[in-house]
Amino acid sequence: MSDITVIIPTRNESIHIERAIKSALKLTPNVLVIDSDSTDNTIEIAKSYGVKIYQYKWTASSNFSKKINWAIDKSIVQTKWAIRLDADEYFMNNCIENLEKHLDSLPENVSGCTLIRRIHFMGKWMRYSGEYPKTTMRVFKVGNVEMENRWLDEHVNLLNGVAVDLPYEIIDDNKSIISYWINKHNNDYSNKEVIELLNQELDLFNRIDNNNLLDNNAQKKKRLKKRYSSMPLYWRAFFFFCYRYFFKFGFLDGKEGLLWNFFQCLWYRTLTDVKLEEIYKHCGNNKELIKNFILEKYQINCNDFNNQQ
Repeated sequence: MSDITVIIPTRNESIHIERAIKSALKLTPNVLVIDSDSTDNTIEIAKSYGVKIYQYKWTASSNFSKKINWAIDKSIVQTKWAIRLDADEYFMNNCIENLEKHLDSLPENVSGCTLIRRIHFMGKWMRYSGEYPKTTMRVFKVGNVEMENRWLDEHVNLLNGVAVDLPYEIIDDNKSIISYWINKHNNDYSNKEVIELLNQELDLFNRIDNNNLLDNNAQKKKRLKKRYSSMPLYWRAFFFFCYRYFFKFGFLDGKEGLLWNFFQCLWYRTLTDVKLEEIYKHCGNNKELIKNFILEKYQINCNDFNNQQ
């Protein structure tokens, strides 16, 4: 019996879920779909493969971290190891063939493992722009880790043990049309990015970041993000685009590389800065006004941030 469970969080992922489940089942028979009220046929597809399905109720105070922490509770995951696989991702063969044997050989004090994540955009692998190789903590020992309670760009806190880097890969290949990608970044990601920036500048949640519980790669990413947020509004998006597209050779990925860096760096980051400035104009530095604005305009409840349900 495999001692690995693959957790796939979903909401309206009918375009991706079959591919993700098929890939996960090649690695282990223990596959859990953690849904949040999908209205398409995500659940029907998942049921056809006989995997276990749980419903996590999404509310205004929910975030992805809370959903994953709920999913990796020992009452749900019965195996020693758990792997988070997003619905638009799948395992490469080197991961399927070697991961379980590698986990069995690890020292007992290892509680988390990173995988290498390949990003595809418009069907093309983004090999440059600093996108590859990037590591992400996706494999963890149940009961020894928890996700940071953040709105966006959450990392894994190691409550016990140490982390190691594994040479195996997952592919992030979203098949949705570009309008979906733009709407998602406009109506979801950029709103949460603004909240994290506000918290960094105003201590909006009085949150203690346990950076000492993060692996070295996660700590480095946080330092870079903090350095970015200290740069002037709007200019930082332009500098970021130039850095990724020219100095990190994004242009070598062709037109897809240009579009990826334009949307991901220049458009998305500029949009976030516009929303940030808008909030400050309406609310100043008043934390309660800002929280009320976010609840009214973004339907995100910051007051219940520490509620882990």
